[in-house]
Amino acid sequence: MRRSEFILLCALILFGSLPAAPASAWDPLQKAPRAAQEAGEQLAEGKSEEAVESYARAQALNPDEPDYRMGLGEALYANEDLEAAMSQFLAAADPQQPELAQRALYNAGNTALAAGELDKALELYERALLTSEPSEDLLYNLELTQRLLEQSQQQQDQDQQDQDQQDQDQQDQQDQEDQQQDQQDQDQQQDQQQDQQNQDEQEQQEQDQEQPQNEAPPDSLQPPPAPPDSTQAAPPDSMMAAPPEGMSPEEAMRLLEALDHDEEELRRSIQRRLRGTETESENDW
Repeated sequence: MRRSEFILLCALILFGSLPAAPASAWDPLQKAPRAAQEAGEQLAEGKSEEAVESYARAQALNPDEPDYRMGLGEALYANEDLEAAMSQFLAAADPQQPELAQRALYNAGNTALAAGELDKALELYERALLTSEPSEDLLYNLELTQRLLEQSQQQQDQDQQDQDQQDQDQQDQQDQEDQQQDQQDQDQQQDQQQDQQNQDEQEQQEQDQEQPQNEAPPDSLQPPPAPPDSTQAAPPDSMMAAPPEGMSPEEAMRLLEALDHDEEELRRSIQRRLRGTETESENDW
């Protein structure tokens, strides 16, 4: 009803022109149940967006009714607005109404489970368990969440082990590659040293070949002098003796004659001795 229509209606009632209608005919609280009923029908038909609007209208008309808040949370959950649905369920968990609180916490736990928040879901289920006598659905979801947490923890442990093993394999591979690289560096260094040594030897050989062929070898490499031939007779003293320096030919001739005379005397003396020896031998006989 528009404001102008409401003012007109009030004027007619005051001046007696129109009989007063019952308060329930235009009371806003009477519209809240109709909006909530309409929202329930829309939610059943899968019209989650329309249901959200109808429940929101019903809650606005009667904010103190927890069922409207619960219905709004269910419509938001169906519309996949999990964060807003969680807020409505937690607000509806009135400790003064244990059964309603358990249902609200149970729905909040389901919302957390749908969001993948296992720890939070388990916490909400345990809170719901303490409000009143638990339902079978609550116990089932509580046990299911515990198993999922255990499996999640095992999977995390396995993933961590796999990651550690992968890191170790990568480290081992890196160490092996480093060792191979070090060995290659050592082999390369040895090859370079060997090549340098071979090059030095080749250069030394080339230098030795470039020396003159007629160059005399060192003294230590010269062959020793040949010994004198003992079979070759030495020349006579007269032939070996050279005339003194500054002697005239005449003086040299007289010297030779004197030498000849001395040799003749020596030969005669030897002959006399030989004859005397033979005489003595005959006398002994």
